[in-house]
Amino acid sequence: MRWLLIPLLAATLLTGGPSSQSATAAPTQQDTLATFAVSGMKAFLYFHREGALDTIDVMGNVPYELWNVRSGATLVSVQVTSSRTARRRNISMHLSAAVESRVLWQQTVPVYSFYGSDNRVIWIPFLVRGIGCGDTDVTATLSDSAGTRFGAMTKRIPFSCGE
Repeated sequence: MRWLLIPLLAATLLTGGPSSQSATAAPTQQDTLATFAVSGMKAFLYFHREGALDTIDVMGNVPYELWNVRSGATLVSVQVTSSRTARRRNISMHLSAAVESRVLWQQTVPVYSFYGSDNRVIWIPFLVRGIGCGDTDVTATLSDSAGTRFGAMTKRIPFSCGE
């Protein structure tokens, strides 16, 4: 049995081991992008007369119909997860709100400004205005400094309008 292990051990040592190349290779851009994900999204109506947010996530199971809602704004909060070692400086979050494929609102913010020293999960807030009539598709997309988009998530706010 010993005579089988000696050649195997010698071959592993002479070639640098099975994992020596992967341990010393520099992380690629694709590796950095893979460490980020849009992992959640929720939305709350803002009522300007009260200066308060509703407590019901209107992207979830809304217990009432959102008919002719004129809240003035909707707070959309997007959850981003990353590994602790991910390079975060060049990553941005783009959020858009569209009704029937027509974009009504959009904004891009750097992800880095929301991370602390040890955060792996963060929520990025967006105050979305100008929506509230018609099914609204809200899309959150991560991108890097080269414009490569990844980690997208779309959720719907079921606004309805009419007489």
